[in-house]
Parts: sequence; structure tokens; C-alpha cells
Amino acid sequence: MIVPSEPGSTEHTEWTSTMILGNFIFMAVCFATVLGTVTGLLALASASLGNELGGTSSGTLYICYTLSALLTAAGLVQNFGSKAILSVGVFSYGIYVGGFLLASEVPDVAWVAAIAASAVGGIAAGWVWTAQGDFLSKSSKAYAKVTGTEIKKCNSFFGGLFATIFVGLEVVFKTLSSLIQIWSGTTLVYVVYACCAGIAAVLMCFVRAAPEIEDTDNQLEKPLVERDEDENLWLKKVKVASALWVNSRKMKFLTFLNMAFGFTVSFINFYVNGTIVKNSIGAENIGWMAAIIPGVATILSGPYAYISNSIGKQPFMIFGAINYTAVAFIVLALSEETLKDLGWGISFIYVIAGSGRAVFESTNKATFADFFPNDAPGAFANLMFQSGGTSAVAFFLFPYLNKFTMALITGGTGILAIFGLLCAFSAHRRGQH
Repeated sequence: MIVPSEPGSTEHTEWTSTMILGNFIFMAVCFATVLGTVTGLLALASASLGNELGGTSSGTLYICYTLSALLTAAGLVQNFGSKAILSVGVFSYGIYVGGFLLASEVPDVAWVAAIAASAVGGIAAGWVWTAQGDFLSKSSKAYAKVTGTEIKKCNSFFGGLFATIFVGLEVVFKTLSSLIQIWSGTTLVYVVYACCAGIAAVLMCFVRAAPEIEDTDNQLEKPLVERDEDENLWLKKVKVASALWVNSRKMKFLTFLNMAFGFTVSFINFYVNGTIVKNSIGAENIGWMAAIIPGVATILSGPYAYISNSIGKQPFMIFGAINYTAVAFIVLALSEETLKDLGWGISFIYVIAGSGRAVFESTNKATFADFFPNDAPGAFANLMFQSGGTSAVAFFLFPYLNKFTMALITGGTGILAIFGLLCAFSAHRRGQH
């Protein structure tokens, strides 16, 4: 079967199921390698650059990330294709990694280097995550067409596969960071990460453009955001993500789950890591504890995706919201002294968070592909804006709040997410946008 490539490519290739799957895995490994170096550096930011510069640089990254996802990413992916934006984005991420090395080694330019690199990295994040979602959606649809498999099952399979690769390499780079520091110090971490990011960025250029198919069987719903084929001005396409949110009740209902994820991540970073773990087992062990979350997500993403094909995605999505709510309310129910006395036993909270992340990285993204099959760029731009924007708000807000307020915000959003999911899936079953 001849499957035309996406925008930005002139080749027409006969794709087999093995080629589609292999190309997707190649993309996922390159993508996860670059992003693994970035998440590793985020964990080092405050420790190596100081709380003030580390916090400001991380906040800059999240702000630029959310604005990029909302305002530019969907339009860029529509015009140039996900492969092109992935390639440009991961190279831009290399600047972020290099900026940390410069800030660490040349104190006189530390602020300029770190803030500028974080701004570039944040913009790149909005691009690559939106492009990744579009690449996943197109690869999944092509795979379903070639194999004759139901599209929803392919979305779950590809979502679970990507999540396993992504969070698996995140574990590798987080643990590698600690091991390198023990052996040689922080500078070598930056050098190794910069080399890994550069090699992966180069290899991303050899990933083939995602296969794209026509819906000849009319199985997919029409795009909710219409494309004007005669429109040549890119600036009129940057509104795709916001237009999808305004026009889709399903998108509004799904927002709460992504917000709950963003708040949970920030709550763990600010309170559980920064107050409990730091004062109970030592700051040097935060990295090992934090690695539990992606580690658990790596183990569970595949099984969650497989089981969701049998029982449906809605139960798992609600289960993810329950995980986020449980993290907040368990911490709220226990006193600070009790939490500290748990020592390494507090790892069970990280296990729950890891289960929730497995849902976010696999089932949640597969659901977005199910709900918005012909609006993938705008849909995944929304997903990134919702989760990343919430993390950005929490990043600046949580340092000024007490445990009760942080937990109440996080847990309350998780409860809203449960009701939002019930409404979103109900609307989808009725064929509503």
C-alpha cells in the first residue's frame, strides 16, 4: 500500500507494519534520549546553580514551554510536519543542555546563559511534544490501516510503547546523573548529557516523516478546526490549539486531568522532595527517590495500555485521577513528623505517583488520539499547555503556600478530573465534540 508522507517531505513510500513500527521506535528513542538529558538537568538546576537562579531558570522554561505549545506549536506542525519540527526542536534542546554547562563553568555569564538557554529549551519543548503527539497519531493510524487493526487499539499500543521508552530512558539519565556526580562531579554530567543530546539530535534527522493516510473508509470524524487550504499565512494557523479548546466540550472536560498531573508533579517536587525527603534521608537521596516515579511508569505503561484495550480507557483514566488525588490526601492526612519518620518507607507515595504517570504518558495520550483523530496538532498542543501551564503556575505559587493548601489544590483538582472524565467520555460516546 502506498502511504504518502506528511508535509515537508516529497517521498512516497510503500510502508509495511514493521517499517511503521520501527520508524516510530527510532523516533521515540531519539526523542527520549534528548528529553532524558533535560529532565536530568532540571533535577540538578537548584543544586548546581543555586536556588535563586535554578528556580528562575526552571520557571522560565515552563513559561516559554506553555506559551510555545499554545501559540506556535500546532501551526508549525501543520505547516512543516511533525518530523521537521521534531528535528528542529531536539537541536534547540541541545542549546538548553549547553547553556547549563556554560552557566556552571563561567559564573560571570551564569544568569544570561541559564535564562537564555531555558527560554530556548522551553520553546523547543512546546514544539517537540506537540509534534510527538502528531507523529504518534499518524503512525498509529497508518499501522491500523496496514494491519487491519482497530484504530483505538493501535493508539493504546503506540501510546504504551512510547511511554515505556520515554520514562525508561528518564530513569537511566536520572540515575546516571547521580552515579557520575559520585564518580567525577557535576561538570562531567553536563558534558556527557550534551554529547548524548547532540548525538540523538543528529540521529533524529534520519527518522522518516510519519506516514499519513487518507480516511477512505470515512471511519474518522471530521476535523473540528477547519483548515483553509488557500490560506498561506502561517500566523493565522497559530490559533489552532485555542480554537480547539473553545469549540470542543471534550477538550474542556479533559483539562482537569492534565491539571491534576501538573499539580501532583509540583507538589511532590516542592513538598515531598524539598521538605520531607531532604530532611529525613538527605538531599543526596532525592534523585534516587525521584527515579521511582518514572521507573514505576516504565513498568506499568505497557500493561496499562494492554489492559485498557480490553476494559476501555475510561476506567484507567479515572484510576489515574484517583492516583493524583491519593498522593495529595495521603500526605495531607499524615503529619510532617510522621512522614519524616517513614524514611525510605515514603517511597510508596512515589509508587502511586508513578502509577498515575503511567496513565498520563500512555492511556491519556492514546485517549487524545482517539478523541481528536484529525485535530492531533491542536489536541496535543492543548495537552502540553494544560499540564505544563499548571506546573508553571505551581512552580511560582507553591513556595508561598503551606502543606494544607498545596494538598487541597492538588487533591481537589484530582476530584474535578474524575467528574470531567465522566463527562468527556459520555460526550464522546454520544458523538459530541
